[in-house]
Amino acid sequence: MKALKTLVIVMGILILAGIAVIGVTLYNRANRPGGLAGAPPAAAPADRIADGSLGLPAGSRIRGLAGAGGRVVVHVELPSGAEELVILDPASGAVVGRLGVADRAD
Repeated sequence: MKALKTLVIVMGILILAGIAVIGVTLYNRANRPGGLAGAPPAAAPADRIADGSLGLPAGSRIRGLAGAGGRVVVHVELPSGAEELVILDPASGAVVGRLGVADRAD
């Protein structure tokens, strides 16, 4: 009976220690830059993207913008009616890639 009582006390202490570790970890993460969601992405210098060019032909129209995985995706309609996705690195303003959008042949 004494062994059972000792085991219950030891397990109670371990549970309290575990809760304390979780509490301290949450407190530390909440007080660092970015909070519980993690560190914010590095901000791009304001003048970097303004210096670049998408290299689009005259008459092209930007149909939309979206952020994706630390990149900026620009949905472009070309003068020919074709569509393209231009992928930018916001830190450097460089065009990382281009993807053509085509109709699926079912």
